[in-house]
Amino acid sequence: MKKQLLLLIVSMFVGSLYAEDVKNERIRPTEEITSPYFSIQLLALEQYQPDTLYFQHVSKVRQFCCIDGFNRYLVGQYESYEQAMDSLSVYKQKYNDAFVVDTRRLKLSAQIDTVQVAIVKRLNEMKVKTLNQQKETIVEAIADSVIQSKIEEDGIFVIQLSATRFPMSKYSFEGVGDVLEFFMPGDEMYRYTTDRVVGSEVEELLQKVRTLGYHDAIVVEFSLYKNYLTNNN
Repeated sequence: MKKQLLLLIVSMFVGSLYAEDVKNERIRPTEEITSPYFSIQLLALEQYQPDTLYFQHVSKVRQFCCIDGFNRYLVGQYESYEQAMDSLSVYKQKYNDAFVVDTRRLKLSAQIDTVQVAIVKRLNEMKVKTLNQQKETIVEAIADSVIQSKIEEDGIFVIQLSATRFPMSKYSFEGVGDVLEFFMPGDEMYRYTTDRVVGSEVEELLQKVRTLGYHDAIVVEFSLYKNYLTNNN
């Protein structure tokens, strides 16, 4: 009896190790959005992890921890939506709720906008009360947290002209030159910026767009937005 109990305990221990190995091998945490961007979502869970055997029918699953509190589990990487759709029927045989996603629309917890964090921190420190003060302080925060720290490195920047919930024609921004369009899945906003510019030219371009009437224009490090460029560029 003791021998049987011992064997049972050992088998349970080995089984737990195997399950953990399966999880570590199959589920790969992902902290960066990279191409190809189209993938197939098998599952989305809030806060907790899935059963380790849930993904026994696939060899590799990417885990995306998103700012909405959900962990999303995706398989495959495809160059186009059509290619992903061709593979979807295979996965739906085991995962009924599977569907195609564009990973550029995911906002990861690891990619929280450091510029926005700096702005909020600066606003809290200064206890801003009026809207005009907020606008002035936001510009100051951008200058302090981004421009001053990056100009010396001659980084790449864009100047945001507008943020809206609905797409706009890029021809609306007269006199600015080439305009880039970004779609941010975190807040479902379209953002329009100038073309990329090196750090040494940022301040000159910022003054130019403000003289054109874009008084709320702000400077953003291009790397923060680059994954969200739309096809309308």
